[in-house]
Amino acid sequence: MQTASGQAVLYSSFPIRQVTVYDPAGRRVLHRRVDDRTFRLDLSGYAKGTYLVVVRTPAGRTVKRLVVQ
Repeated sequence: MQTASGQAVLYSSFPIRQVTVYDPAGRRVLHRRVDDRTFRLDLSGYAKGTYLVVVRTPAGRTVKRLVVQ
């Protein structure tokens, strides 16, 4: 995952099938079906905090922490 001003870009060697983002309270704030090796996540509407990003591919599931400052 790479972050830039107001965005995070997810990269994968396998096609990304699904991206889910959970806020600091554990609520699901985003759920998208994807069919690409990259996914841009717009962070402009997110409050400060640590979010969990769950990425599902044919190879399995990866969970990453994303800090919005």
